[in-house]
Amino acid sequence: MKFGICIGAAHFEVAARCGFSYVEPSAAAMRALDKAALREVRAKADAAGLTIEGYNGYFDGSVSLYNDTLERIAEYARGNMALTETLGGNYFVFGSGGPRAVPKGMERERAEERLLQVADVLGAEAAAAGADIAVEPLRYAESNILNTLEETVRFCRKLGRPNVRPLVDVFHFYMNGESVDDFKMLEPGELVHVHVARPEPDRAAPGPEDVDALRPYAEAIRGAGYCGRVSLECAWPKGFDIDTAANAVSALNAAFN
Repeated sequence: MKFGICIGAAHFEVAARCGFSYVEPSAAAMRALDKAALREVRAKADAAGLTIEGYNGYFDGSVSLYNDTLERIAEYARGNMALTETLGGNYFVFGSGGPRAVPKGMERERAEERLLQVADVLGAEAAAAGADIAVEPLRYAESNILNTLEETVRFCRKLGRPNVRPLVDVFHFYMNGESVDDFKMLEPGELVHVHVARPEPDRAAPGPEDVDALRPYAEAIRGAGYCGRVSLECAWPKGFDIDTAANAVSALNAAFN
């Protein structure tokens, strides 16, 4: 497994010192920067010996997934894909629990059909850029649709785009009370990406004490045929610090490798 971290450019150098091999910044944050600032972000990654391999935070709130036209959404998606020209990267996480939440009064079936149309647009624009869309199941507290791995797998299969595939986030999976047996539904190569934090409500970075709790998830993920990138996406209640981050890398290596 290859370990990265969801972090901003200010922390790239420390992330590299801790042992992370790549970074996954927020697409919404990156697209707010001008080209000169984006070049500075890339320079910081290069100086730290890190690659920018993908992005979380797909939508910034300026687009309504249910009310805007699909062309408006495609235009927004092209703005995200443009990031790869300067920064690199070949995957974009479609989490965005707020924007994708089913509006009050809308039938769930109608909402899912609309999200399938949106995901199709995102997938088409990503394919043109040689990128994947990782659809992230989110815990029930953060969205009211695409919550579980099972639901997200069904959604991606229904869409049928090879570059739009499910992601699993260990924290959300744990908070939903899902079973590791659910990973058995995945076909080899179907899982496109993994997010991880310690499987506890605080969503903190894992430490040595969390290795045993992480192992069942790691074994299930490997059992699904996945051996790719694992991004640490967690809370930092005391701020990002080198000791906590370095302990997280050690814990991830012990659990996943």
